[in-house]
Amino acid sequence: MSDMYRASLILLNPFKARVGLHLAESEMKVIRLQLRRIREDMAMSADAFKKVRVTHHLDDSNRERFFDDDFREAGIEAMKRGQEVNTTLFADIKFLVMSVRQLRRFFMMIRKYLPNEPELEELEKRYGGFLKDSKDIRNGIVHEDDRIDDGVSDLGNLYNSKFTFDGKEFEIGPELERILEEFFEGLLQACEFIAERQRTEAAGCPRKSGSSEKRP
Repeated sequence: MSDMYRASLILLNPFKARVGLHLAESEMKVIRLQLRRIREDMAMSADAFKKVRVTHHLDDSNRERFFDDDFREAGIEAMKRGQEVNTTLFADIKFLVMSVRQLRRFFMMIRKYLPNEPELEELEKRYGGFLKDSKDIRNGIVHEDDRIDDGVSDLGNLYNSKFTFDGKEFEIGPELERILEEFFEGLLQACEFIAERQRTEAAGCPRKSGSSEKRP
């Protein structure tokens, strides 16, 4: 069953917790889209960089090409394309950071309305540090002007699959995707257990925790 259908069938109480789960589901779709866009951006960035190298690496064997108008024009176009691709890449990375921060907010919304559920407490203990890191980087991006006033020089750099900002690192590659999918699957499973427990309690059955049960 897809995440979309699973979330729609999880009838949590109170209703605001259910809303939080649906908002988390919507944000997860945005995150998946952004991760796909970033993969495409990085591939295009690598291709653009290769073209820039070809048009700017001149040695004794091809130095005369510097005076070739078409060659120089191709070099200028390659540089422009590289700048455009990198601008798109960093915009998508920043939007991804914002989206992960929103996912954390919707998770905390669910925690607010279901404060005593062990499954959610377990999730927060396991992923709370990771989610907080996204919050810290997001706050730095939003308040760039303050960071500049504070003397910060790292306002966004990319090293392989790590985005850095003000000395903090944020993974944007396959490892991030794995962690987010694990977290969201855990959230769905936790809410399924909680909703089932709420139904059995409403029917007069004793409370049962799903946190200690073996999950598929």
